[in-house]
Amino acid sequence: MIQPSTDLENPEIFADPKSIAQEAEKKRDKYPHQYGGDQVTSGGLVLDLTRYQKAIVEDRARFLFACITRQGGKSCAATLKISFETVEDKDDWLMLSASERQGRELMLDLGAHLGAIGHGVEIVQGVIIVDEKDHNALEVPLKNGRRVLALAANASTARGRGMSIYLDEFGFHRNSWAIWSAVFASITRGHRAMITSTPSEQPSKFNEMRERKIPIWKYYDVNIHQAIEQGLELYDHEGKPATPDQLRQALDDEVAWAREYLLKNIDESGFFLPYELLRSCEAGPVKRPSWVDDLIRAAQQSHERERLTAKPEEPDLAKIVRIPHDDNTTLYGGYDVARSRHFSVLWIDRTDGTDPSEQAAMIEMRDFPFRVQYKILDAILRHPAMSRVCIDRTGIGMQLAEDAEHFHPGKVEGIAQTQPNNSMLSHHLKNVLEDRATRIPNDETVRESLHSMMRELTATGHERFVAKTTDQTGHADHYWAKALCEWARKPGETPPPAGADIAPARQASRLKRWFARTDRLVA
Repeated sequence: MIQPSTDLENPEIFADPKSIAQEAEKKRDKYPHQYGGDQVTSGGLVLDLTRYQKAIVEDRARFLFACITRQGGKSCAATLKISFETVEDKDDWLMLSASERQGRELMLDLGAHLGAIGHGVEIVQGVIIVDEKDHNALEVPLKNGRRVLALAANASTARGRGMSIYLDEFGFHRNSWAIWSAVFASITRGHRAMITSTPSEQPSKFNEMRERKIPIWKYYDVNIHQAIEQGLELYDHEGKPATPDQLRQALDDEVAWAREYLLKNIDESGFFLPYELLRSCEAGPVKRPSWVDDLIRAAQQSHERERLTAKPEEPDLAKIVRIPHDDNTTLYGGYDVARSRHFSVLWIDRTDGTDPSEQAAMIEMRDFPFRVQYKILDAILRHPAMSRVCIDRTGIGMQLAEDAEHFHPGKVEGIAQTQPNNSMLSHHLKNVLEDRATRIPNDETVRESLHSMMRELTATGHERFVAKTTDQTGHADHYWAKALCEWARKPGETPPPAGADIAPARQASRLKRWFARTDRLVA
């Protein structure tokens, strides 16, 4: 039990128990929709919760981990869950917050919930003494003997008697690894652990646990768009409906938006193309004209006829490609090839003789047979304004590249994704973006794919470009398609094929010239 104190260092944060109880009542009255809706009944109380809040409140998992968008109601759900747990005489709870102010806010939420359930609110203020130091604390003792204790988190105050623990905004606890190791022992004998937060900018135990997806933990991951789909409502200052895009525009910080609302663990230092650079080059939506679907459908139908008749056919699919052009129009393409799991992306840009270039079309293919992919590529190459297409000829792309080079000599260049070539393509793409010599679509998938690429240095000082595989962006497939497209637009020397027999001195000389052409010499 905490020791009552009348001489607290922060009276504005820890007011007297009566005023805190009154604030809890006011908070409940201010947000009656949380207690008077018709979505779910829990513990005899009718509540208006989002679907993910309801799931958290009703979840009986011993270890619960929730990463939820800012202002998504994670603390509200957690304190409601704790309210039911304590009223039903199931357990005591220790709530650890990043600061005393946040601990007080948690107690206000808890008091509002308990008042709505029908239990009187008595919040006791005081101190706990650890290592001869006083630490401010708040406690709610219930008539059934259960209690809830709120503290600002540190490794010293986290130690204590056995009880369930709730770590609020755990991503922002200072020295979170030490706090976690100290507090975890509290749940050893029959208690539970609940963690909620948004990702933190700095490394933290929360970010680490979220990244690892520990099997014994029950995970909830709800970004701003998923929260709205599950019932979260956004309003402006006048109570009118608001949208995530309005918040994003007002925030004007892509890194903060990605971290706070899209729940991405962002460390811009390792990413090759920062969000700020990408946003400065964005203009308009992705170009997916209707003829793209027509072309895909015709190529698939042709492939199916070939399969049934066992006879190859060469239908004239080029007439389907309706890209407007005149005498000044030049088209360029980049083709990142895949067969399954990842996307095959054919990125087509156009220029009318002056910078910047802009996207003319983008064709995304997933699990498409190579024969279908080639028919689509062949139709694009036959467009009268098409100048050159660079194709990823690594591994499974080699046959496509060789066939295209054979039937369209001078228009196709196959580029192996070797370490030197990847550096060449990546630095050239970055130069073009920094010069604002191209426009890219204002599209989340494209943006995330371009941003996903990371530059690393090996132990020998060489560059490596790596990206994680995701369902949304594949394996940076749009990144490589755009990089290949920009190389197709760049006049200059053709890179060597993979495994070419080039003497070391001559190879170093040629690499030096390639990087010099991109104004980005890598030593």
